[in-house]
Amino acid sequence: MKPLTLSSFFSDTEMLERRIQRTQKALKGDKSLQAELDLLKRIIAVLEEGKSARTLDLTPDEEIFAKSLNMLSYKPIIYVANVSEEDLVSGEENHFVKEVRDLLKQKMRKLLRFVLRLNKKFQNLMMTIKWPF
Repeated sequence: MKPLTLSSFFSDTEMLERRIQRTQKALKGDKSLQAELDLLKRIIAVLEEGKSARTLDLTPDEEIFAKSLNMLSYKPIIYVANVSEEDLVSGEENHFVKEVRDLLKQKMRKLLRFVLRLNKKFQNLMMTIKWPF
């Protein structure tokens, strides 16, 4: 999970730095962009602390603007653990699921457990198909 988080932070930071440069240039002629510039700098500061943009407390107007930036670190995340049917029914968790759940408790997030089971016939069919690549 960590490498994906870091890459989204780097991507967002790079995009925000370009946006800040454009906004600073436009600010010379339009002083109303100061609030936008301040918010962009707040978001970058949070990312540089290693936190997600989702952790910012934003006003409704700031939320609309933040969503318009399409930052990866601002998008919602779904955490899913694929478990066996037996574990799902019994409620038992293997050490991997426990590790993820503990991590998510620290972040105040929830874990969705589910069972992904493919039909055996479908699995066999997929193996017999000659893929062109």
